[in-house]
Amino acid sequence: MTIFHWTGSAGTGVFAIAGNWDNAAEAPPGPNDVAIIVDAAKPITGTGAARVLNFGGTNEVKGHLTATYGCPVNERLTLAPGSILTTPKLHIGLNFVPNPPTTDPAIVTVDDSRVVISGCNPPDTFAISIARIAGNHGTLVVRGAHAVINGGNQPMSVGQDGTGTLTIMQGAAVTVGNSDPIKYPWALVIGNHPGVKGIPPSPDIPPSHGIVNVSHASLQAHGQVIVGRYSVGELHLHERGLVFAEDVAIGWAPDSGKSDQGNGIVTVKDDGARLIVDNAIEVGHFGVGSLTVEKHGFVSAGIAVNINGTLSLADGQIETSAFGVNDGGTLIGHGTIIASAGFVISERGTITVHQNLNLIGDLDNAGQITVAAGGELRCFGTLEDSGSTELQTDSVASLEAVADQAIKFAGNNAKLVLRSPGAFGGTIEEFGEHHSIELEANATDRNYDTVAHVLTLTGPGSVVVAQFRMTSTTVAYQTQNFGLASGFPSIITFHNVP
Repeated sequence: MTIFHWTGSAGTGVFAIAGNWDNAAEAPPGPNDVAIIVDAAKPITGTGAARVLNFGGTNEVKGHLTATYGCPVNERLTLAPGSILTTPKLHIGLNFVPNPPTTDPAIVTVDDSRVVISGCNPPDTFAISIARIAGNHGTLVVRGAHAVINGGNQPMSVGQDGTGTLTIMQGAAVTVGNSDPIKYPWALVIGNHPGVKGIPPSPDIPPSHGIVNVSHASLQAHGQVIVGRYSVGELHLHERGLVFAEDVAIGWAPDSGKSDQGNGIVTVKDDGARLIVDNAIEVGHFGVGSLTVEKHGFVSAGIAVNINGTLSLADGQIETSAFGVNDGGTLIGHGTIIASAGFVISERGTITVHQNLNLIGDLDNAGQITVAAGGELRCFGTLEDSGSTELQTDSVASLEAVADQAIKFAGNNAKLVLRSPGAFGGTIEEFGEHHSIELEANATDRNYDTVAHVLTLTGPGSVVVAQFRMTSTTVAYQTQNFGLASGFPSIITFHNVP
């Protein structure tokens, strides 16, 4: 193996001309050599191959170069339109002797060009790794309709040890994977390694930080995506950004007391932003996780979405088979969630509704649903279990069948809409002045049983339309307390009785 340094002495940028290299050999670098290119005055053109292609300073490639072992980039490298870089490893920001990095960020721009990952890597190795030095920055920008990174079904790390950023835009496409899970278990890790507390006089080593932005472009991961493994990871899908993965875990590692808790942040925002997952999304795997879906963003998970952290919804849509808000998990906002196999809200799980929230699927609620002031909850499916739903000022809850659920009025002008009043088997609490219950049925009379605390509503021919268990801590209900406006729908209001 021979080390070659680029000089450009031949006056051209052609890689294959021996006169452009400082070595006395009569041939340019070959597949077993190291080629070091620093601040080339002209773009590197033509074809060529080396064991290691090591770029430092500012360089541009206008050709097809191949590295048989790897390609470390320590400062700025641009692949011009139509160029191709083939390598088993692309590491951006790497302390690779004999060309160590400066303190400047390492930036690779794939501009309507192509990077092809080809070759075999050892276990626990990323084919593409961004920011390999703690405290330093590394960036990979992939842009243009003809820009492609073919990851060879091998894994990528964004923010390996330092701060790493991957930006995919303007029609570009990136693919990664883990074809051999024994070698490495995940396809993409965003924010990988924790910081380390220094022992004086050694300074602290800061944690890594990974950021991925996708807009008008696509990222496909044939395997699991980890957002925030032992540090902070961010995945942001903007307008027309598509991310496909087999599984996604947001906030991976628990806190071990060494500042190594995973903190994952995912946003799916604007028209055409789509996160498509074959299997499951976990928001807060063992660490801290948040998922925001807003401004017509769309999320789909084939098996399940599990919320252990925070899901914020703002005019977004989520589709899945099973949807769970586990203990400590929170769903907040407005939009639409479709769960064909139903929703499960654990005892310490919460949902807070702002504006209009549509939940399509049976809902097993052992936790707390709050319809905030001015909000409207629409449930399309059975609502059951021992939890409660609270209606605050000017809020509306529109429900179908209800079993073993407490509906509590907690604010003026709150309204409960029962689309199948005969299927109501829950309890209505604190119904009073300035509240209303709307029944999608024609009720013509009512009677309140003061012993059983049950309000019975009958229709034409004295047929029972609905029966509600109704309780209050401030009012001893009588039949006269319940005003009834017959028709379809029928409206129940509260009247004070002298």
